This record gives sequence, structure tokens and C-alpha cells, in this order.
Amino acid sequence: MSTLRSGGDDAARRSYLGLSRATLVKADDKPKMQEVTVRARFGEQFTNVEHWQPHGFTSVPLPPDDQEQKQAECLIAYLGGSPDHPVVIAVGDRRYRLTELQPGDVAHYDHRGQKTILHKDGVTHTSPMTITHQVVDDKGKVLSTIVQEKGGKKITMTSNGGATVTLDGPNITKKAGPGGKITLDGAVDISGALTAASSITGQTIAGQSITSGGQPVQVA
Repeated sequence: MSTLRSGGDDAARRSYLGLSRATLVKADDKPKMQEVTVRARFGEQFTNVEHWQPHGFTSVPLPPDDQEQKQAECLIAYLGGSPDHPVVIAVGDRRYRLTELQPGDVAHYDHRGQKTILHKDGVTHTSPMTITHQVVDDKGKVLSTIVQEKGGKKITMTSNGGATVTLDGPNITKKAGPGGKITLDGAVDISGALTAASSITGQTIAGQSITSGGQPVQVA
């Protein structure tokens, strides 16, 4: 009976120690497997606890908010029921989690207000910060870039060949790369003044005020 009782007590203890809640103290993202410091039940603190994250996704959870006394929460698993080998298998943060998504929606977010939502109508990415999109080669060299600056006043697109298109407030500026040219394929309607830094030849432009090199150009 004592053996059975001992075995049952051990199983119960291991079951009790299998999973528990904790709060995050801090995270260290330098190791290949992120490590965290957590405060578990009865105020016990664990350091250098491995934080397992899904393949293809990683994040660094925020430390406690000293002013509001709020912190991220962790779910700890004790491998083999041993309190000597805890691992963190999930971290949640009630302070910043997106709410009221629709069934089937998937979201990626941070505490700065940046978020990407996959929803029934497509994908929506919003951010109060500057957004940079880059295409790189297999060695990481940047081939093309689109930068949407904070505040939405300027968008710049740059290609590997040096061509750029800049939307700066009400203005649109296009610049071909070295040896390149700007091609407008189709009809062009001009309702305002047309200014050329050099001469315009081989074309007839009617009904507009045109300057070339700062001098008026006669139009048909």
C-alpha cells in the first residue's frame, strides 16, 4: 500500500507541476533559443528559461509596465514534471493583443500600433511608423525599395538600376537610372504648365504654356 501511495503521490505531484502560469520579468534575445526570466507561483523566480516559439515567427515580449503594474503572462511546462527544467511554451500580453477580430482572421501586431490583418477581403497593413519594403538577392543585397515615410507625406520607390519615383506631397518626381529613360506609353493629358530643362524637339504640343531652359517655347 505504501508503494502504491508513494507512486500515486509522485504522479499527482508531477501532474501538478506539469504546467503553471507565470509573469514575465525580462527577455534575452541574444541566445539562439530566446531565454526569459519569469516569476512563477509563490513568487519563485526562474532565470535563463528557454522560450520556445513557432518556426517562422519570433518576438521579444515587453517587460512589465512599472507605472501600471501590468506584465506579459507566460505558460510554463516542467519537462518530466521536474521543477528543475521549466520551459516557456507561450507568452501572452493582455495590454496589446488585438481584439474583436472576425472568425478566420489572422493578425500580427506590436505595442506601437502596427498591425497586419489577414481578413475575408484581403490583407490590411497599418502603421504610424515608416514602412520599408525591400527585395534582396540571395546574399542580402537590396535590389529595390519602397519607403512610405511616417506621416504619409512622402513615398519613394527605387530600383536596382537607379531609377526612382517620388511622391512628395502633391508632387510626383520620376528619375531614370544611368543611361535609362522615362517612357509614357499612351496618351498624355496636361492641364497645367509644362516646363522642360532642355529643348523639346520632334513634337507638337498645342494650347499649353511651355518653357525650355527657362525660355518660352512657341506652341502650335
